[in-house]
Amino acid sequence: MNKSLNYLYSSYDTRFPDKEEESSLIKYCNSLKFRLEVMKEVEQKEKAIISESVTFMMNKYPSLDENFNDVKYKTYRDLSLILRYCVLAMVRDDLDFLKNQLLYWLRTILKSFGFETGSLIDTYRKMDELCERELDPKAYKIMKPYLSSVIEIVNL
Repeated sequence: MNKSLNYLYSSYDTRFPDKEEESSLIKYCNSLKFRLEVMKEVEQKEKAIISESVTFMMNKYPSLDENFNDVKYKTYRDLSLILRYCVLAMVRDDLDFLKNQLLYWLRTILKSFGFETGSLIDTYRKMDELCERELDPKAYKIMKPYLSSVIEIVNL
């Protein structure tokens, strides 16, 4: 859960929530059905989004296939992981979860293997564009901050 909900849950053993905390919890609960619907929509469109993103990268950066082993497979795997973590963070309403549980680690790993930031950013931007194209506008709007964080963190 997001930080405020985690804090709220952990403090229930010593007190009851105040009005603001109740409101925050109600707001999250009211949004949960929609968040789960978005999760299902992304799940249905994941293969198309990831496949087209990988094809884009391989066409734009053909030398990656020469310099690294199993690039197509690994890129597909990694993009799937990234998109799924974005969805999980969106359902949790917790951008810090995405950053702390995946993106900082991923940035370190990708840089240690010598991946060019340009190819990564281009590929993540393409995935973002494809999400915008494939998802319902409301679904994309709630996913956008998470997708943008991928580009922001890996680009550091």
